[in-house]
Amino acid sequence: MKKKYPGRRTLAEWQAMSVGDRNLAVTKAQSALLGFWSECANKRCRRARSCMGYSFTCYHHWRDRQTPAKRKRADARCAHLQRFGA
Repeated sequence: MKKKYPGRRTLAEWQAMSVGDRNLAVTKAQSALLGFWSECANKRCRRARSCMGYSFTCYHHWRDRQTPAKRKRADARCAHLQRFGA
């Protein structure tokens, strides 16, 4: 079975998750894809080279500080994740 859902989950695993957990997984995937972990204050994120904390706060913190042009490019890079929620 292919694991093509955020967090390397299968369809059955994804459907078993609550909506809040799904949104958290999508936001973590977006933060990891855009590399926000590299500037995170949380050392766990920098060591793991991925979002390890509460990603809603981190994602919106860094996304809001981007220029409109960078934000548009970031949205384009994360477009495939938008269909999963968040």
